[in-house]
Amino acid sequence: MTRHTARTTRATPGKARVVARYSIAAGLKGPRGKTPDEVVLPFGDFETMRDALEDQLDLAEARAIMARLKPEELIPIEVIEAELKGASALRAWRKARGLTLVELAERAGLSQPYLSELERGHKGASSSTLKKLAEALGTVPGNLI
Repeated sequence: MTRHTARTTRATPGKARVVARYSIAAGLKGPRGKTPDEVVLPFGDFETMRDALEDQLDLAEARAIMARLKPEELIPIEVIEAELKGASALRAWRKARGLTLVELAERAGLSQPYLSELERGHKGASSSTLKKLAEALGTVPGNLI
């Protein structure tokens, strides 16, 4: 383990003196087990520490948000990429789930020609049809619109 040390200083105009050395490996405990009130370090090191802390806080927040989401609320990257390329949401979800038109039609209790019309935007789906498709695809109806 690399030992990093910090030191505290007491400065008077024109003078600075080292009061104690602290080891990060020892939890910044100095002489007599005291923790310093202040630590002097190069600004670049401070920025690195600040950035690492911000990254950890962002990661913790993202994990908390992900923990609150239900799996069916998440949108796979394949769906997003396909929709950005112009695919219908229904087709993007079907492809992302690795289903053929026939397989999805069977799971949702629809005919394959009707499903094809929906995917191509030639027909509109009722709310009950969207619910069936969403359930068959493991998502929520709003993701298919």
